[in-house]
Amino acid sequence: MDTYDYIIVGAGIGGIILAKYFEEKGLSYVMLEASDHVGGRINTTSQHNTCFELGAARVLSSQHRVMNLISELNLELEEQLLTDAAVYLEGMWHDSLDDLLSSVDYPDPFELFHALLDKTGIVNLSDFERLAPLEWDRVLTKDWLESEGIPSAFSMRYFLGDIDVTMNQITLYESMYFFVSNLAASDSKVYRMQGGLSQLVNTLSGHIKSPVYKQQVEHVGYTADGVMVKTTNQTYQAHKVVFTCSLNALSHVELPSEANNSLTTCLSAGHYGKSIKGIITFNSNVFPSHDYLITEDPLRMLRRSDFHWEFYLPSLEKSWDTDKLIKQLHAYFGADSVRDLRLHTYDMPPFYGCYWNYKSGYFHRIFEFSKAQRLAERVYSIGEHFSLNPNWIEGTLESVDQFILSDSQ
Repeated sequence: MDTYDYIIVGAGIGGIILAKYFEEKGLSYVMLEASDHVGGRINTTSQHNTCFELGAARVLSSQHRVMNLISELNLELEEQLLTDAAVYLEGMWHDSLDDLLSSVDYPDPFELFHALLDKTGIVNLSDFERLAPLEWDRVLTKDWLESEGIPSAFSMRYFLGDIDVTMNQITLYESMYFFVSNLAASDSKVYRMQGGLSQLVNTLSGHIKSPVYKQQVEHVGYTADGVMVKTTNQTYQAHKVVFTCSLNALSHVELPSEANNSLTTCLSAGHYGKSIKGIITFNSNVFPSHDYLITEDPLRMLRRSDFHWEFYLPSLEKSWDTDKLIKQLHAYFGADSVRDLRLHTYDMPPFYGCYWNYKSGYFHRIFEFSKAQRLAERVYSIGEHFSLNPNWIEGTLESVDQFILSDSQ
């Protein structure tokens, strides 16, 4: 049996970037992928001659790792304009955030977010990454939001542009990170990739060895000088194994006791939500003057053509199915407005959820693990869950950088 330097589990963006690095360094590896394709949580589909993102969807101009990678690969971006989004709240549509704020006694979103930065002593992105984990549990409370003038009826939801903020700790963190790193810069932009983000992983795949597909890892054990990884039908040996899948997916693997204990500790403070993405086809041209809609659920919708919308429902607390969602959409857009609805849920492979849903008082614990990555001797895990950056792609690339730095030492 061949013994590799590394076994990579997962052919998402993290696994592919890591494999590219091993190629450049002349290190031997094998990449195992449970599905029959590369990409993981980057998942572009094409319908109605239009690209829809059923996984990661956007790139921020402030995300220098992603932007540099896209430039290196000569891929093209298109700006996604999110201004003047229509907002549905408490039974009625508002044409824009300004329209909503004029109808209720809300404080200005930017003033509120600046107040939060002042409260935590944060003046720049570096301070944010350093101080936010320590201050989040203390400052971000329902009482504080209410003290800043958000009416109790709205205290569980507050938003800035396309960012939906619930009293869930990680969502607040993501929103603040978006604000500090991107919206606070006058020249910042939000992009989508022309032809879909799957182009990113497909192009990168040309630089690495093809993964071994349909290899569901079941067991990891030790050998005399490395590790042994068993799948449903094969066994592999290497000096080290690096999991690039989500921690929820990793929890389905039988691990050495130390690695299992580390994983259990990571998952004990929170869990992954069952988010949903999909495509809606309407019978009529809904909101022809708007490209972006957001509802109080919160449901985010991006118009991809006259009758077709891409939607995202980060449902951390509710259970959704097709019938329930169609009923809700009819409440928003009128009876029999929906012609077709296609759902893609995140509680199934390859996604297994995408959100750290940290309980109040435990949010900072993710940062205790953010630079560790080592679950046990020769067993590692990388991904945005081991990063200070909550963005799927940028956070994953940051985690890969951290692993390469620590492993080379």
